[in-house]
Amino acid sequence: MAMKSTTKSQLATGKSSVAMYFNDISPGLSESQLRFRLIHFWEAKNIAKGGTLIGIELLLIDEQGTVMQGFISSYRAPTYRRHLKAGATYTLQNFYAATSKEIYRVADQSLTVSFSNGSVLSPLTTSLSLSLFPRQVQVPYT
Repeated sequence: MAMKSTTKSQLATGKSSVAMYFNDISPGLSESQLRFRLIHFWEAKNIAKGGTLIGIELLLIDEQGTVMQGFISSYRAPTYRRHLKAGATYTLQNFYAATSKEIYRVADQSLTVSFSNGSVLSPLTTSLSLSLFPRQVQVPYT
């Protein structure tokens, strides 16, 4: 099942190729593929502006057990929100890595993975993919 939005973002079901680990990500736009388990996600709202949706915050873990923060802007949220499921595994092709804001950081990584115009999110459905990722993680709060 493939779905395209007007922003050219996609949700697709497909096979994964070689994936990059979170520790190997550099700041900026990347056409690489990430493979991760979605630990948790929540809506970020601006309470000073009547609860306006800023975006969806994500907590992700890769196969090496590295935890990273992710973000989907309010503009792209309708494309992805209904497909997100805590505990599910995904690949993300094409993304933007930006420096995490100190005040809102929920993971130790200095970068946040943001969904960009050409991002393609694909659920991993094989039983092997599910066994590659840690099931439980302790996240230190700072």
